[in-house]
Amino acid sequence: MNNIFLSGGSKGIGLECLKKFSQNKSKVVFTYTKALEKNFFTKNNLDNKYVIPFKFNSLKFNDYKKINIFLKKNKISKINTLINNVGDVLKRTSFEESDFNLWVNSFNINLFSSIKLTQVLLPYIKKTKNSSIINVSSVAAKTTGSPDSLHYGVAKSALNTFTLGLSREMSIYPIRVIAIAPSAVNTNFQKKYSSNRRLKKIINKTSLNRIAEPYEIANIIYSLSNKDHSYINGTIVEVDGGRLA
Repeated sequence: MNNIFLSGGSKGIGLECLKKFSQNKSKVVFTYTKALEKNFFTKNNLDNKYVIPFKFNSLKFNDYKKINIFLKKNKISKINTLINNVGDVLKRTSFEESDFNLWVNSFNINLFSSIKLTQVLLPYIKKTKNSSIINVSSVAAKTTGSPDSLHYGVAKSALNTFTLGLSREMSIYPIRVIAIAPSAVNTNFQKKYSSNRRLKKIINKTSLNRIAEPYEIANIIYSLSNKDHSYINGTIVEVDGGRLA
């Protein structure tokens, strides 16, 4: 049985990853911050034999030692795939009107949480064969996120650089390191931060004439983690439906 560690698995892309991996008989530890719904497992057709919830705030960097304690308690000594999924745009604003705290917070959630989690879990990942680290980036790293979320685009661009650099360093084990860069996805993220007008503009620039569904992104993440794709490494996989800009 493969062991998966997934940050941010209670909703959106993370939840679909949780479903996909656990339904394929992988044991998945997933982090969440807010209380789960009482019927979370039954509503999402999850088997607690394969799914292990871990209430953890990725932004509390002094608390990362709790991860080792949690894994030991659950008798998990190795990890096959780490999925760094936590991220957020936080707010939409121009660079001129943004304050420095927004930039700090954006880098904390979109970059440093992935770096910190990878550092903590690397000893577990090194124990497995055909292991992988998959970072959830964004097409915003290429489009820059301007004119209203440059802070997000720059942070995701840094995550991409981290991915590429880490893949070279991890080649000695070998551990594959990949980033996936979706365009707009039909999640609460879009409902919170994107107006209908904004989404319409994105759709008009996308060859498939729609935004992605979260399960489509999860399917690709699952596929990339599989040993059948063991030659895919050190790259940014764009999943944008043919978005032109």
